[in-house]
Amino acid sequence: MHNGIVCWLEGPSDLLARRVVAEGVEKRPLLYGDGVTAENAYEVAHGKLQALLEAREKYYENADEETGAPAAVVMYRLLTRVLERIEATKAEREARKNFTIEGLGPKAAAGGGGGAAQQQQAAEE
Repeated sequence: MHNGIVCWLEGPSDLLARRVVAEGVEKRPLLYGDGVTAENAYEVAHGKLQALLEAREKYYENADEETGAPAAVVMYRLLTRVLERIEATKAEREARKNFTIEGLGPKAAAGGGGGAAQQQQAAEE
C-alpha cells in the first residue's frame, strides 16, 4: 500500500452490497460464485463484503487520508500528494541524468550528440 497514495473511502456494507448487486455481482470475482443466484445475491454479497471489510480494516486504517473529511478536502489532499509525488519523480529523474561514464570523455558522457564515431573519438582523446 506504500507504493502509491491510498485513500480509504469507507462505506457501510449494506450500501456496498446494494451497489454491487445493481452493477452485477458477476463482475466481482471475490463476491461471485458459491451458489450466488439473483434471489440471494444481496445476502451473499453483503456477508462477503462484511467479512472482507472486517479482515482488511487494520490495513485500511493505514491509508494516507483519513475518513470523514468532506469530498473537496479529500480531493485537495489527494491531488496535493499526487503533485508532490510527480515533482519528486521529476527531480529524481533529473538527478539520474547527471552521471559520467568512466573511460569516455566529458563530451560523450554529457550527451554531446554521440554516434559511434564521436564516442570513438572521445575515447581516443
